[in-house]
Amino acid sequence: MTGGERTGPRVVIRLLGGVSVQVDDRPAELRGDRLRSLLALLALAAGSSVSKSSLVERIWGESPPADASHSLHTLISRLRRAIGADLISTAPTGYTLLVVPDQVDVLRFAGLQRVAAQMGDRETELTLLTEALELWTGRPFEGLAPSWFESVALPPLVEQYLLAVERRLELRDDPDRRGTEDPSGRIGADLAELRELTTAYPLRESLWVRLLRLLARSGRTAEALELYESVRQRIAEELGVDPGAELRAVHAELLAGETPVPAPSVKPPVAPSQLPADVPGFCGRKQALAELDRMTAAHGPESVVTLVLHGPGGVGKTSLAVHWSHQAAAEFPDGTLFVDLGGYGPGEPVEPSVALGYLLHALGVPAGQIPAEVDGRSALFRSTLAGRRILLVLDNARSAEQVRPLLPGRGAVVLITSRSRLRGLVAREGARQLPVDQLSEADARTLLTDRIGPPVTTEAKLLDQLAHSCNHLPLALVIAAEQVAHRSGSALAELVEELDEYQLDAFETDEDVATDLRAVFSWSYRALEPEAARLFRILSLYPERRFGPPAVAALAGLDERTVTKLLRRLTDLHLVVESGPNRFQLHDLLRAYAGERFGELDDPREAERAWERLLDWAIQTVLAARQVLGEPRRLDYLDDPLPTTVPLRFEDQAAARAWFDLELRGLMAMVVGGAARGLYASAGRLGLQLWVHLSRLVSPDESISIQRIAVDCGRRVGNRKLEALAYNQLGTSYGARGDLDRAEPELRRALATFEAIDSEVGIALVRGNLGYLLQLRGQLDEAIEQQQLALQSTRRMGDDHASAAKLNNLAMTYIEAGRYADAKRTALECVDLSRDLTDKRSLCYVNDTLGQAYVGLGEVAAAADRYETSVRLNLEIGNIAPAAATLLRLGQARFDDGDDRAAAGAWQRALDLIDAHNLSTMSSLRDEIAGHLTTLTG
Repeated sequence: MTGGERTGPRVVIRLLGGVSVQVDDRPAELRGDRLRSLLALLALAAGSSVSKSSLVERIWGESPPADASHSLHTLISRLRRAIGADLISTAPTGYTLLVVPDQVDVLRFAGLQRVAAQMGDRETELTLLTEALELWTGRPFEGLAPSWFESVALPPLVEQYLLAVERRLELRDDPDRRGTEDPSGRIGADLAELRELTTAYPLRESLWVRLLRLLARSGRTAEALELYESVRQRIAEELGVDPGAELRAVHAELLAGETPVPAPSVKPPVAPSQLPADVPGFCGRKQALAELDRMTAAHGPESVVTLVLHGPGGVGKTSLAVHWSHQAAAEFPDGTLFVDLGGYGPGEPVEPSVALGYLLHALGVPAGQIPAEVDGRSALFRSTLAGRRILLVLDNARSAEQVRPLLPGRGAVVLITSRSRLRGLVAREGARQLPVDQLSEADARTLLTDRIGPPVTTEAKLLDQLAHSCNHLPLALVIAAEQVAHRSGSALAELVEELDEYQLDAFETDEDVATDLRAVFSWSYRALEPEAARLFRILSLYPERRFGPPAVAALAGLDERTVTKLLRRLTDLHLVVESGPNRFQLHDLLRAYAGERFGELDDPREAERAWERLLDWAIQTVLAARQVLGEPRRLDYLDDPLPTTVPLRFEDQAAARAWFDLELRGLMAMVVGGAARGLYASAGRLGLQLWVHLSRLVSPDESISIQRIAVDCGRRVGNRKLEALAYNQLGTSYGARGDLDRAEPELRRALATFEAIDSEVGIALVRGNLGYLLQLRGQLDEAIEQQQLALQSTRRMGDDHASAAKLNNLAMTYIEAGRYADAKRTALECVDLSRDLTDKRSLCYVNDTLGQAYVGLGEVAAAADRYETSVRLNLEIGNIAPAAATLLRLGQARFDDGDDRAAAGAWQRALDLIDAHNLSTMSSLRDEIAGHLTTLTG
């Protein structure tokens, strides 16, 4: 693993912590941040050249010196004096540090982790991971000022570290090893490590999953349930979202009393399988398929093969890429990735940052661990794919700049389809090009005969004429074949004659060849009845590639049944493709053709009316779904629906959630398209209503982009409430991404706007979120201040129920800050308010909180009274598990106070309570309590 031997001084470079270097066991003196930064940059590329421009950019950032080349040369000279001139080589374009990866702790860490992942022997893997993690002695790059280290180099390294920690925890918990060591010692150490990690990385749900499962398996189910509830309540109350699916599944396991399984494996990593369905009846392209085989034959674990399939629209680039990928999928055991970059089609091309979010999510990287900036995402993507044999298909690319951040570092094959040749990728990244031309005469004839049937001898020449008229483009050939198949008699001769008579201007597709398709498309279009023809034209207005009948019905102002029938007619003529059950898609070129026909034949005002109908339908349907889901409305002043709007209705929560899962991307496109058309009020309102599901289903980046549009829409129509709510959601989206520095200013803008319009509800909402954000940052005093101000808002509104919740949250924060007297005072106030409200559920929780405050103050007798009250109230409303959990805490408080008899009494009551209710879901809690009693009496 050392990468080969070399002569010269023995060098050890440490970057995991403060930057340092030892040469022949003597520390070298590195004075100055820039000198240490230079060493770190060269060390990260151990043995490889780093360009001068990269070094200048990463060391000085946006403020390079006037003579950057001279300043860099001076730094290099100083580094040579510090570590030895022979360790740095110079080339015309850059510098190389002559060390091997094992001499740099960061690279040795990555190497050990990579080798460990390839081990079939779990014990050897554990040994290697332990050795790797022992190198991690502090925060990487500690003390280095350049922002490049923090934003680009650090995130993927932290991700590697956390994956290694999680894998080591899993290996240590292997059932085959449990008998070889002291289980209590192992579990205690693992629990301590997980508590420390969840404090350091509070947004990484995979750590919470492991902590809760380990607590449950060690007999502490009540504590696990309480911890889950605190995490869930905080997320729900402060950010308005639910925990992720995996964390919710753990909660279900705990409630069901199931024997907890080990934490989910991080080895092997997620193996995605994202290829679209293979093309039915794929025809020809034997030479291109063979060329793809040849060009990828040299693919190995240390190489990356990048291929650009370029050609005109409709020529079948995507079909070729997908067909070959399905044939070659077995060669890529670590998975296949596919992303449509939207380079040519409706809407704007997909930004590289958003595309990287898709890909990292597909690879199993939690949203909270994905860096904010595109450079950080790109680095994490390369690190995640390191050493994996994976196929990446980047479809419909617009430019080299769009693709470049998405390229893996090594070990992958990348297929890119584009109407552009992407020459920049060839020049800089060594990509190879494969032109995808029109089908050959033989392949075109085969495609037509496969769909029409073998021609009689007299028609063979006409068949070739038809193929020529279609310019041998697969899309045109399929449409032409469909026309012939549905006509009788001399259909082939008639179509060839029509094409000669009906010539129109050619499509121009960027730098591609011109293709004469209007005439071909017109065959099918002219066969349509007027109502179907109108629907085809109006589909050009829909902002997303895929659509369902309900949305199209709103767009067209028709009923859903009629639209479904018309879509089937368009499908029969291959003007629309059915892409799934009751889901349809329009090809880009056909969309363009439909748009031209719309512009020629329809009233220009109809486009605006169609968009107004579509947005109104979307808003009303979203509201209906949210009502079923029990979600709060973000706006209470929505206009009455248009007379023609017929929103969907949902039978239950499952149906409403499924609709959001299916339609969210279309709804997002409606927000973007509506704002672009100047329909700011509707677009902003729709964007605001989507926030809960944006946070659930898409990356924080995409949620951020929608909320930014909502902010802008609110400004343009002078709707300050909409603007303020959008600012609040924008801030929480940044928080969900882990970008706390950007979250805070947005929340403060929301607060200022709500204050300007004197909205107490909004003020309380934002201050609660701001308090939670500050708590995450460890700024407990400021967090408490914001919670206090939120409480003042709820009091001014006279919302006693909200005030009670705020008081209990504030008391819990006081406890976390060690301010037990304040926690006691605040919790007592909450008790009084909740008693006036006769809110037993609130009293259950706040008396438990008050008991914890008394324990912190050393007032065990008072704590016992409050715990007893909480138990009694819980039993009155049937909350058996919380009552038993409170008795467990009561026993622990008595035990810590030295009163073993009282502790045993509390624990025995909890045990009796569980046995009396005979609840299997509480078996783990029972085992924990029984264990305490055995220890106490044994």
